[in-house]
Amino acid sequence: MFRARQQFLDAASRAASGILVLYGKDAPRKSKAEMTASLGNVKLIELSGGELSFYEEFPDETAEALSRHLGAGCQ
Repeated sequence: MFRARQQFLDAASRAASGILVLYGKDAPRKSKAEMTASLGNVKLIELSGGELSFYEEFPDETAEALSRHLGAGCQ
């Protein structure tokens, strides 16, 4: 459990494998800034729409983005 934002960022920056962050284009500005915090091992994918629950609003686009990402790792 992380008690502070910096603890999470420190742990995430040490992750052995990359981290994928999907987020909706229409996410609130402050939330989007947090989700896209720059860490060297994070791949960002912005979906064409959606706010915070983009996976409920755009399940097909979410699944497609995940499938492309996971498929790319299998090559």
